[in-house]
Amino acid sequence: MKVRVIAGVVVVIAVYITTIALYASTGLGHPSQVSKSTPTTDGTTVTIDLNEVHSVKGDMVANVTVVPGPGLVDPQTHGLLEDLSVAVQSAVTPTRRTWAKGMVPDVFPVALILAGDPGAYPFDHYRSGPITVELFRGASHVPIRVTPAFFDRVPGWMFHSPSRGNGAVSGVYRVDAQRSPSTAAFAAVLVGALVTIATLGAVVAVQTARNRRKFQPPMTTWFAAMLFAVVPLRNALPDAPPIGTWIDVSVVLWVIVTLVASMCLYLTCWWRHLKPE
Repeated sequence: MKVRVIAGVVVVIAVYITTIALYASTGLGHPSQVSKSTPTTDGTTVTIDLNEVHSVKGDMVANVTVVPGPGLVDPQTHGLLEDLSVAVQSAVTPTRRTWAKGMVPDVFPVALILAGDPGAYPFDHYRSGPITVELFRGASHVPIRVTPAFFDRVPGWMFHSPSRGNGAVSGVYRVDAQRSPSTAAFAAVLVGALVTIATLGAVVAVQTARNRRKFQPPMTTWFAAMLFAVVPLRNALPDAPPIGTWIDVSVVLWVIVTLVASMCLYLTCWWRHLKPE
C-alpha cells in the first residue's frame, strides 16, 4: 500500500514538473524573435509585434513600429526631417500610415489575414497571406521594400516564418502559426476531466442499479452538478473553439449523453427502492 502511495505521489510530481516545464518553454508568451530585420540603406527598420490571434475570424492583430534611420530625424527633437509613410499589405484592410515632417513615428496596429481550420483545435495550423512592407520618403512615390522583424508576443501560440526558396519574390513574407504544446496539453487535461466525470457517473449509476451500493437520495444532486459542470469545463479550454468542432462531437456531446443516461438510471433506483409504504 505504501509503495502505491509513494508511486502515485511521484507520478503526480513528475506530471506537474513536466507541465510547468512545457508551459515555460512554449506557452509563456514572452517576446521571442521570429525573424530578423534588414535595415534600409538609410538605416530605417520596421518591427511587427504579433499580439493577438483570432482563429475564428481569420486574422491576427500586430503592432507595427517604424524606427527611422539617423539621417531622417533631427538629433535634437527626434522629429522627422521629411515626410515618411509606411504601407503594409496582406492586411484585412490595406494599411498606410503617414507622418509629416517634424512628427515622431508612433506604433500603430494592423490586422493581418490568417488562413486555417479552427475546427481542428487544438492541433490547428494557420498561415498568413503574403506580407509586404514598403516605405515612402518625402514626395517620392517610389516604394522602398523593407525586411521587417517579426516578434511573437502571443501566449499559447508559436510562430514561424518559413524560409523563402529561390523562386520567392523578394520582400514578400509569410508567418505560420500553431498552438503551443502547452495549450494542447491544457486542452487534453480538460478533455480528460470531462471523460472522468462521465465515467464516474456511469459507474455510480450502474453499481447502484445492480444493488452493489445502496441508493442515496442526495446523490441525485451530484449528478445534476456534474451535468452543469460540462459547459464551464468546455468553455475553459484555452481560446475555446467555436461550437461544433470535433471535441464537441466526439467528447462533449457523449459526456452529456452519458451523464443524462446515468442520472436516469439512478432515478430508476429511486423509484424502485423508495416505494411508498
